[in-house]
Amino acid sequence: FLQNADSFAQQSTSLFSLPSLRGRIEPDPGEVFVPPIFNKTESDIQTIRSVLEANFLFQEISNDHFYALTLAFQQVRYKEGDILYRQGDLEADYMHIITEGECSISIDGNQLPEP
Repeated sequence: FLQNADSFAQQSTSLFSLPSLRGRIEPDPGEVFVPPIFNKTESDIQTIRSVLEANFLFQEISNDHFYALTLAFQQVRYKEGDILYRQGDLEADYMHIITEGECSISIDGNQLPEP
């Protein structure tokens, strides 16, 4: 949906970022996929989990996989004006959970309205 968008921090922003796991969930035969693990507090884990549980895309995930998924999110902080990614960036394939602050998103130079 936001593949062709620019996103930048409107103020100091803290978020959890999950890189796309596309193509990594089903490894080649004989390979074992090991998701990344980033340290976080129990409160951070609960925050991520509550956001994911509210999304229909994650309704069928087992508790073990859910926990592994929450650990794969990495906390990232941005300063006001920092660019998270630009429209057309091929490497901008992340899921973000904003925990503090704000960011704006624009497509073809047109800022999207706030939700």
